[in-house]
Amino acid sequence: MPQRRMFGSTLGLVGLGPMLMEEGDQVCIFRGARVPFIVRPTPKASAFELIGEAYLDGQMHGRLAKFHLPKEQIVLV
Repeated sequence: MPQRRMFGSTLGLVGLGPMLMEEGDQVCIFRGARVPFIVRPTPKASAFELIGEAYLDGQMHGRLAKFHLPKEQIVLV
């Protein structure tokens, strides 16, 4: 099992993510995915690097909908 590290989000959520996470990375919920992912913005507008899967305590399986998160299209590079 890959090593994980704890993180806190600007929404006050706590989770576990990849060891490669850095400050400024973002939690992304892909439509149809079973888990959230950590992505990193790139210099190219609306483009992100996929860092890995995440776990958000108490917020799995579609429960994040209560936060009314913005929907946007992104490009993974």
